[in-house]
Amino acid sequence: MGNQHRGLGLSSTISAGNGLNAPAAASTATTQAWFTRCPVPTSFALALRRGLVEDEVARQPGYTLAALQSSGDAKVQQSHYTHTQPNSLRHGGNIPAIYAQASGADTRVIGLSTIRQPQTVLVSPDSGIRSVRDLLGRRLLVLRRAHEAIDFAYYTALRTYEVALNSVGFGLSDVEIVEVPVAGAYIDDRPRQKLSSQGAEPGVEGRGVSTWTHTVLPLIRGEVDAIASAGPTSVQLQAQLGLHAVFDQAQLAPALQANNSHPLPFTVNARFLDEHPGFIDRLLQRTLQAEREAQADPDGAIHQIALELGLSERVVRQAYGPHLLDNLAVGFDPQAISGLQAQIDFLARHGAIAKAFDVNSWLAPEALARARLGASQGNH
Repeated sequence: MGNQHRGLGLSSTISAGNGLNAPAAASTATTQAWFTRCPVPTSFALALRRGLVEDEVARQPGYTLAALQSSGDAKVQQSHYTHTQPNSLRHGGNIPAIYAQASGADTRVIGLSTIRQPQTVLVSPDSGIRSVRDLLGRRLLVLRRAHEAIDFAYYTALRTYEVALNSVGFGLSDVEIVEVPVAGAYIDDRPRQKLSSQGAEPGVEGRGVSTWTHTVLPLIRGEVDAIASAGPTSVQLQAQLGLHAVFDQAQLAPALQANNSHPLPFTVNARFLDEHPGFIDRLLQRTLQAEREAQADPDGAIHQIALELGLSERVVRQAYGPHLLDNLAVGFDPQAISGLQAQIDFLARHGAIAKAFDVNSWLAPEALARARLGASQGNH
């Protein structure tokens, strides 16, 4: 962007390795840190887009930070879904994050955000389906990448259908789930990312072609009766193709809205957090700074989010609603924690993870508390 914001650096008395009040330790070693984010609005992504994270890392001797997607190593890129890359942070969908933790990645949740977006069941306008009850006995599409470590899109769609049917007293056994196999890997659909995004280049845009070739075409051809679609994609399919939403999970009570993008956990490798708390605290402070600046300049923030996602500002506003900037805030809201537990239980029930675990054992609120304290003391 032509008017890219640059934030102020943190106090030089803050140690990147020993917490907010410890003196800086001299070291010649360089720690390579990694980040990744999903194609959804988050305050961490906004901090990246605005150059705040880049500025902060530049002030920290002994640290470098790169996007997983900038690596030429497929295993490193795959860590977006498995969180196996050491020294990495991730802010995005909860299904891969839960899978990673349940599979032994040993991560910690350092914050949760809860965007509100359409999470819909779409049908053709001439299908005769006008309500969720009309879905009984019908064919509901799910894409299936059985070769993936965690098929997050499959479980996202399944969750949408399950909640929809439960809302009228029925379940998945009352419909026909039609699985369409997809051969491509998720990392093939992931665009390359940078530490910050200058100019008009999208930061994480590139929601693969599967939405159209594997999802919409079967519906148009009459091979299935309904598809699940979320966020801006749902908005665009309704506007451009005239598809009709017979259900939107976002319209339910907050306790029933849990899905892959609700809530969005901000996770970090546990060892990285233990060994480099000051560095994590600083990145969280920059994330909090991005939240404050978004509130101070809402139109500018919406513009940056639109650039980040490769969408028009109109679609961003329509998809994420009037409270988007408030919903960017990271924290540990009890409803968000309950939603994360609901997702853990859902994935265990459907065999995506071996067993459920207590969400509270996963949370690490201390880092955010330290970051807030540092911000209140002017270290931003």
